[in-house]
Amino acid sequence: MPYKRISHISISMKLAITLHNNLGQTKILQWIIRDSNLATRWAALIKNNPRQNEHYHSEFDWYTAGHTQSHFDKIVSNMATICKKLNADKGFNIPGHWFENVTRESLNQLHLEFHKLAERSPDDSDVNQLNYIVHNAESCLANIKWGKKFSNLIVNFNVFANMPLLPEDYLEFDTYSIEPGMLILGYDTIGKSLFHCYNDNDIDLIKQQMIRPKLTLSPATNCYIAGQFEEMEPGQYYKWCDDNNILGKYGYNCRDPLHTGGYCVIGTPINWDADVLTEWMVSGQSIRVQHWELQD
Repeated sequence: MPYKRISHISISMKLAITLHNNLGQTKILQWIIRDSNLATRWAALIKNNPRQNEHYHSEFDWYTAGHTQSHFDKIVSNMATICKKLNADKGFNIPGHWFENVTRESLNQLHLEFHKLAERSPDDSDVNQLNYIVHNAESCLANIKWGKKFSNLIVNFNVFANMPLLPEDYLEFDTYSIEPGMLILGYDTIGKSLFHCYNDNDIDLIKQQMIRPKLTLSPATNCYIAGQFEEMEPGQYYKWCDDNNILGKYGYNCRDPLHTGGYCVIGTPINWDADVLTEWMVSGQSIRVQHWELQD
């Protein structure tokens, strides 16, 4: 069936998400959804497919938060516990000593091992929890190193419909500096994109031909609570790929729109206070999405 473009919605929509923590506290986050091609198609996915938003719960939603050594130690402890369970139940083979001195390099290797396991068991909640906590560890480690407070909220809306991205859609992934609270389309793909490998300086994954670009539009969204960790622009990404001869050695063209390093912004926050929300997120033991609503 030929693809039919959905016309833009002329009246602004508003998305509201209610977060709940283990202390019984709630936070309501709100965004105005943009009137753009991909934002409109994203809204159609969650409006036109079966979904649960009352007493909402999803094992595929997650967040990264943490910017101190104590935060990092707690994350590593949780990561070791998950790996021990996966070793016993899923044939994973990560030794306990990996968690005695966790570095960016060891996290890259752990992510690679997760990738191999996840492509064999794509919908396993324990496997996905490992992915989430590895990302949390990477974020916290970078926050400690650079004195930042980056945090991220990923929501899937209990909707698993998707549609292929068209070549021209990648032109909307054109934002390289995310302001606090902006809502962006989620990556929602097992593995790493070429741009992720650039951020992590992860040549090993590229050597193994395991680059996985985003190919579909899905309901999943990201929200960078305090904005992007650091301002990016494609020149740095291109230089890294050129310096490492990524195209010549491995066949990945960083200038192809498929491998864009930009983000697609679909929502603008309302009354956003990044500092308050960041501290609220690290003050409890757990956070979950309790409810969400998309209003015309």
